[in-house]
Amino acid sequence: MVVPGPKLSKDHPDRDIHCQKAMETCFLEIMMWASASGWPEDEAAAALANLAIDRLDDNNAVSNLSRIAQQARKAKHQH
Repeated sequence: MVVPGPKLSKDHPDRDIHCQKAMETCFLEIMMWASASGWPEDEAAAALANLAIDRLDDNNAVSNLSRIAQQARKAKHQH
Protein backbone atom coordinates (compact mmCIF):
# COMPACT_ATOMS: atom_id res chain seq x y z
CA MET A 1 0.00 0.00 0.00
CA VAL A 2 1.21 3.46 -0.86
CA VAL A 3 -0.22 6.64 0.64
CA PRO A 4 0.36 9.76 -1.47
CA GLY A 5 2.31 12.45 0.36
CA PRO A 6 0.95 15.84 1.39
CA LYS A 7 0.53 18.51 -1.26
CA LEU A 8 -0.72 21.29 0.99
CA SER A 9 1.13 23.32 3.62
CA LYS A 10 0.70 22.36 7.27
CA ASP A 11 -1.41 25.44 7.93
CA HIS A 12 -3.78 24.90 4.97
CA PRO A 13 -7.36 24.52 6.26
CA ASP A 14 -8.07 21.52 4.00
CA ARG A 15 -4.89 19.58 4.73
CA ASP A 16 -6.68 17.10 7.03
CA ILE A 17 -9.29 16.40 4.35
CA HIS A 18 -6.57 15.78 1.79
CA CYS A 19 -4.80 13.42 4.20
CA GLN A 20 -8.04 11.52 4.71
CA LYS A 21 -8.57 11.17 0.96
CA ALA A 22 -4.96 10.05 0.51
CA MET A 23 -5.41 7.32 3.10
CA GLU A 24 -8.91 6.22 2.03
CA THR A 25 -7.79 3.45 -0.35
CA CYS A 26 -5.58 1.90 2.34
CA PHE A 27 -8.38 2.19 4.89
CA LEU A 28 -10.83 0.45 2.57
CA GLU A 29 -8.31 -2.29 1.91
CA ILE A 30 -7.79 -2.86 5.65
CA MET A 31 -11.56 -2.95 6.11
CA MET A 32 -11.82 -5.52 3.30
CA TRP A 33 -9.14 -7.69 4.94
CA ALA A 34 -10.94 -7.47 8.28
CA SER A 35 -14.25 -8.41 6.69
CA ALA A 36 -12.66 -11.33 4.85
CA SER A 37 -11.33 -12.52 8.21
CA GLY A 38 -14.80 -12.43 9.74
CA TRP A 39 -14.75 -9.08 11.54
CA PRO A 40 -17.99 -7.07 11.27
CA GLU A 41 -17.52 -3.63 9.71
CA ASP A 42 -18.53 -1.74 12.85
CA GLU A 43 -16.02 -3.62 15.00
CA ALA A 44 -13.21 -3.18 12.48
CA ALA A 45 -13.92 0.55 12.08
CA ALA A 46 -14.06 1.01 15.86
CA ALA A 47 -10.76 -0.83 16.22
CA LEU A 48 -9.11 1.44 13.65
CA ALA A 49 -10.52 4.53 15.35
CA ASN A 50 -9.18 3.33 18.70
CA LEU A 51 -5.79 2.64 17.17
CA ALA A 52 -5.74 6.19 15.79
CA ILE A 53 -6.64 7.65 19.18
CA ASP A 54 -3.94 5.57 20.88
CA ARG A 55 -1.42 6.76 18.31
CA LEU A 56 -1.94 10.42 19.11
CA ASP A 57 0.55 11.62 21.71
CA ASP A 58 -1.20 14.54 23.37
CA ASN A 59 -3.82 14.56 26.12
CA ASN A 60 -6.43 16.00 23.76
CA ALA A 61 -6.49 12.97 21.46
CA VAL A 62 -10.23 12.42 21.62
CA SER A 63 -11.12 16.07 21.05
CA ASN A 64 -8.59 16.33 18.21
CA LEU A 65 -9.96 13.23 16.52
CA SER A 66 -13.51 14.46 17.02
CA ARG A 67 -12.64 17.86 15.53
CA ILE A 68 -11.01 16.23 12.51
CA ALA A 69 -13.96 13.87 12.03
CA GLN A 70 -16.41 16.79 12.16
CA GLN A 71 -14.38 18.68 9.56
CA ALA A 72 -14.32 15.62 7.33
CA ARG A 73 -18.08 15.14 7.61
CA LYS A 74 -18.65 18.81 6.84
CA ALA A 75 -16.44 18.64 3.76
CA LYS A 76 -18.13 15.45 2.59
CA HIS A 77 -21.57 17.06 2.76
CA GLN A 78 -20.35 20.11 0.83
CA HIS A 79 -19.43 17.99 -2.22
